[in-house]
Amino acid sequence: MFDFDCGRFGWRAYDIAVYRWALQIRNLPQNWQPFLDAYRERRELREVDLDALPWFVAARHLWLLGLHTANAEFLGRGVLGDSYWDFWLKLVREWEAKELKD
Repeated sequence: MFDFDCGRFGWRAYDIAVYRWALQIRNLPQNWQPFLDAYRERRELREVDLDALPWFVAARHLWLLGLHTANAEFLGRGVLGDSYWDFWLKLVREWEAKELKD
């Protein structure tokens, strides 16, 4: 499922990275390759796009933290407590250690 509430012109690699990001959060890495294979049946993904995916996943993490922080008045400041930051920053650190290579 794709969420188009923030739909605009942008990089295809970022759109694909959002799905990869969602799989990381849900701990469903086994869904990545079938998705990628099916996607590539319809659309080309260049090597440069695939190389950018890990960086766009990291950007998505940071984007979400900014979105939640910017909407703290609406969400309630209690949502942004220590457990929130512990959870999300742990995911960022894990992603960095596993996927972001020089």
